Amino acid sequence: MGVEEPDGPRRETLWDPPPQPGPPRERRHRPGDGPPHAYSTRGKAIVGALVTVLYAITMGLRGDVLPGVVGGILAGILIFLVLREVERQRLVRWRQRQSGQI
Repeated sequence: MGVEEPDGPRRETLWDPPPQPGPPRERRHRPGDGPPHAYSTRGKAIVGALVTVLYAITMGLRGDVLPGVVGGILAGILIFLVLREVERQRLVRWRQRQSGQI
Protein backbone atom coordinates (compact mmCIF):
# COMPACT_ATOMS: atom_id res chain seq x y z
CA MET A 1 0.00 0.00 0.00
CA GLY A 2 2.89 2.31 -0.63
CA VAL A 3 3.18 5.10 -3.13
CA GLU A 4 3.63 3.79 -6.65
CA GLU A 5 6.01 5.41 -9.10
CA PRO A 6 4.56 6.63 -12.40
CA ASP A 7 5.65 4.84 -15.56
CA GLY A 8 6.81 8.03 -17.29
CA PRO A 9 10.10 9.90 -16.90
CA ARG A 10 10.78 11.37 -13.47
CA ARG A 11 11.21 15.03 -12.69
CA GLU A 12 14.54 16.09 -11.22
CA THR A 13 13.02 18.49 -8.69
CA LEU A 14 9.51 19.45 -7.71
CA TRP A 15 9.87 22.74 -9.57
CA ASP A 16 10.68 21.13 -12.93
CA PRO A 17 7.67 21.08 -15.23
CA PRO A 18 6.26 17.61 -15.86
CA PRO A 19 7.20 16.07 -19.23
CA GLN A 20 4.63 16.89 -21.87
CA PRO A 21 3.23 13.96 -23.78
CA GLY A 22 2.93 14.51 -27.46
CA PRO A 23 2.99 12.74 -30.77
CA PRO A 24 6.26 11.01 -31.56
CA ARG A 25 8.53 12.95 -33.83
CA GLU A 26 8.49 11.89 -37.41
CA ARG A 27 11.90 10.86 -38.67
CA ARG A 28 12.64 12.72 -41.84
CA HIS A 29 14.89 11.41 -44.55
CA ARG A 30 18.33 12.98 -44.42
CA PRO A 31 20.66 13.21 -47.42
CA GLY A 32 23.22 10.79 -45.95
CA ASP A 33 20.68 8.11 -45.02
CA GLY A 34 20.59 6.37 -48.38
CA PRO A 35 17.88 6.19 -51.02
CA PRO A 36 14.27 6.47 -49.91
CA HIS A 37 12.35 3.22 -50.16
CA ALA A 38 8.71 2.95 -51.13
CA TYR A 39 7.71 -0.72 -51.20
CA SER A 40 9.55 -4.00 -51.22
CA THR A 41 9.00 -6.38 -54.13
CA ARG A 42 6.77 -8.43 -51.86
CA GLY A 43 4.72 -5.34 -50.99
CA LYS A 44 4.25 -4.47 -54.65
CA ALA A 45 3.16 -8.05 -55.38
CA ILE A 46 0.65 -7.92 -52.51
CA VAL A 47 -0.84 -4.68 -53.85
CA GLY A 48 -1.07 -6.22 -57.33
CA ALA A 49 -2.75 -9.35 -55.94
CA LEU A 50 -5.21 -7.22 -53.98
CA VAL A 51 -6.16 -5.30 -57.12
CA THR A 52 -6.51 -8.61 -59.00
CA VAL A 53 -8.88 -10.07 -56.42
CA LEU A 54 -10.97 -6.91 -56.07
CA TYR A 55 -11.34 -6.49 -59.82
CA ALA A 56 -12.25 -10.16 -60.32
CA ILE A 57 -14.84 -10.05 -57.52
CA THR A 58 -16.37 -6.83 -58.82
CA MET A 59 -16.69 -8.14 -62.36
CA GLY A 60 -17.90 -11.52 -61.07
CA LEU A 61 -20.76 -9.86 -59.19
CA ARG A 62 -21.89 -8.30 -62.45
CA GLY A 63 -21.95 -11.72 -64.12
CA ASP A 64 -18.72 -11.44 -66.13
CA VAL A 65 -16.60 -14.02 -64.31
CA LEU A 66 -14.03 -14.96 -66.97
CA PRO A 67 -13.45 -11.38 -68.21
CA GLY A 68 -13.17 -10.33 -64.56
CA VAL A 69 -10.48 -12.91 -63.82
CA VAL A 70 -8.49 -12.09 -66.96
CA GLY A 71 -8.88 -8.34 -66.49
CA GLY A 72 -7.98 -8.64 -62.81
CA ILE A 73 -4.80 -10.53 -63.60
CA LEU A 74 -3.81 -7.96 -66.20
CA ALA A 75 -4.63 -5.07 -63.84
CA GLY A 76 -2.59 -6.67 -61.03
CA ILE A 77 0.41 -7.10 -63.33
CA LEU A 78 0.04 -3.52 -64.52
CA ILE A 79 -0.07 -2.18 -60.95
CA PHE A 80 3.05 -4.17 -60.04
CA LEU A 81 4.96 -2.86 -63.06
CA VAL A 82 3.85 0.74 -62.50
CA LEU A 83 4.93 0.66 -58.83
CA ARG A 84 8.29 -0.83 -59.84
CA GLU A 85 8.86 1.88 -62.45
CA VAL A 86 7.87 4.67 -60.05
CA GLU A 87 10.38 3.36 -57.51
CA ARG A 88 13.09 3.10 -60.17
CA GLN A 89 12.50 6.70 -61.29
CA ARG A 90 12.57 7.90 -57.68
CA LEU A 91 15.91 6.17 -57.18
CA VAL A 92 17.31 7.76 -60.37
CA ARG A 93 16.21 11.24 -59.22
CA TRP A 94 17.70 10.62 -55.76
CA ARG A 95 21.05 9.59 -57.29
CA GLN A 96 21.05 12.66 -59.52
CA ARG A 97 20.45 14.93 -56.52
CA GLN A 98 23.23 13.23 -54.58
CA SER A 99 25.70 13.67 -57.42
CA GLY A 100 24.71 17.35 -57.84
CA GLN A 101 23.26 17.02 -61.34
CA ILE A 102 19.94 18.60 -60.37
